[in-house]
Amino acid sequence: MVVLRVVLGPAVVGGVGLGLLAGDFNCGELFLVALLGGDFNGDGRADATAVHDNGTLFSYTNNGRNGFNSGTAVGSGWKSTRLITGGDFDGDGKADLLALRGASTFYTYLGNGRGNFSTPVITQP
Repeated sequence: MVVLRVVLGPAVVGGVGLGLLAGDFNCGELFLVALLGGDFNGDGRADATAVHDNGTLFSYTNNGRNGFNSGTAVGSGWKSTRLITGGDFDGDGKADLLALRGASTFYTYLGNGRGNFSTPVITQP
């Protein structure tokens, strides 16, 4: 069992306040490829989204007690992800994801404010 301690400073990305992300969460026996903080479920608390080494995207919601709930798989096929960042890319006030896969292909995943993301849209740099 792997428990990861996460501490990220306060930040605002793309107009979305990410708040202070700090706490422990259980990421199982897998290694993380990428980790991103943001309020992905709209409750005003900083959550975490992580890409595991098997290519599965997990959402870890903040439990409000200095930690995170168990991860929920919210996507697959992320194994070739090289970079992940967050922001409000469509101006709806909800945290979205932007992923770089391969050498130069960007994918935008629009957040629904409840912890899930849309089917990716290829975004030209």
